Amino acid sequence: MAFPARRWQPALIVLHRWLGIGLSLMMLAWFASGVVMVFHGYPHYGDGPRRAALADLRIETLRAAPASAARTLDLPGPPSAIRVTRTGDRPRMHLRTEGGPWRSVYADTGAPVPALERASARQRARRLTGAAATEATRLTRPDQWTFAGRLSPFRPLWRVALANEAGSVVYLSEHTGELVHRTDRSARLWGYAGPVVHWLYPTRLRHLDGLWRQLVMGLAGVGAVLCLTGLALGALQWRRLHRRRPRGWRGWHHALGLVFGLFAFTWVFSGLLSLDPFHWASKPLFDDGARSWIAGGERPQPPTRPIAALAAAHERPARLREIAWQPIAGESGYRLSAADGATAWVAEDGTGLSERLGEPRVRALLARRGGHALTELNRLTAYDAYHYPRRRDRLADRDPPLPVYRADYTDGVRVYFDPARAEVVHALDGRRRLERWLYQGLHSLALPPLAPGSTRWYVIVLAALAGGGALSASGVWLTVAWLRRRRRRRG
Repeated sequence: MAFPARRWQPALIVLHRWLGIGLSLMMLAWFASGVVMVFHGYPHYGDGPRRAALADLRIETLRAAPASAARTLDLPGPPSAIRVTRTGDRPRMHLRTEGGPWRSVYADTGAPVPALERASARQRARRLTGAAATEATRLTRPDQWTFAGRLSPFRPLWRVALANEAGSVVYLSEHTGELVHRTDRSARLWGYAGPVVHWLYPTRLRHLDGLWRQLVMGLAGVGAVLCLTGLALGALQWRRLHRRRPRGWRGWHHALGLVFGLFAFTWVFSGLLSLDPFHWASKPLFDDGARSWIAGGERPQPPTRPIAALAAAHERPARLREIAWQPIAGESGYRLSAADGATAWVAEDGTGLSERLGEPRVRALLARRGGHALTELNRLTAYDAYHYPRRRDRLADRDPPLPVYRADYTDGVRVYFDPARAEVVHALDGRRRLERWLYQGLHSLALPPLAPGSTRWYVIVLAALAGGGALSASGVWLTVAWLRRRRRRRG
């Protein structure tokens, strides 16, 4: 079998050389930016900081009813989400239809809220941060740091630069007036060095979503072939090492490839899977979405009673910062969130979630999934292989919720349900389970024996990235040397 393989060796050498000429520098950039991303992610602004920028709500002042607010705003359809916050002197009720932007009324009178203007944006940014605003720019499209899908309903945004030592920039929603994102000079620097390089995320390219996706998948696919040809050549060379050992940079490249080549291949291949090629793992699991299913099928009409009626509720957090409409199993109610993140669910009749979502009710609620029977339900008080802190959780210093219920169904779908928030946290079918191991497992080394986030995990990940980077750097040097020799021969 060795003879036919050796017949392919010259072609493999040529292919590996030319792929390396085209991609070795990109591979080095991927590994170097990967080291940065172990410690720094894309600038993130979570619910905690967002709530901290809000003012306390007084329920008794919320005299507007969601149903009348929807009529006042003349929404194109029934509201799919309703929230109440206070960003200035007065509370505001925000409503949106499925896929639409937030629209707002004053929650004390029901009158429409005018759009935030430049002067008001600068003034609000100063009041929220204590720093003077140096520039305010209206954004109708994402800039480098606002591509997150969660920001879409808040657009247009006001980007306000602040005169402080951190070089902070805040983003305010024109529709709601809320502070929805924030970056500083350090976060932007690490963002450029890590995610922007790693994901090929320059703003203009990222605006061309289809082209960006195809480009990254193409480069990752070529990178996988580069690694495979290198592994094949390494295997062929292995049997001849005792006769003719590669020397110099070729020797280093060969040795590093033998040690780290397989990791480089699995890493670039799993990176390709992160873009879900051919949409192989993104088939919708629920015909009408998990939120609609938990809500009770047909979403109830918005409440006709003023939210001030909740003042009589016994179970509500202190220092209330946000109220969100959340029907459960056909019953209309509200999620109340406090400044410290504590939450409570209150039905319109004033009863609380703790009285309603014990295990029997959770079982009945999860059994409502149409057409597929519930086969097993377990209450988890510790993480398992599919519900665990991921890289974004670690970088944001947060943990996924516990306890959760793990529900399995006859069609192979598994659902993780958070009873404290009455929300589906994860939903997996067979393909998504496989993706968890092929992508998260291989790309982030999120493997249970390694305990992601532990000292052992950091040592292994950094060593593997350093080895992959050294392998790529030796490839870059060999490319430069080969091009120089070719240039001299032509000269």
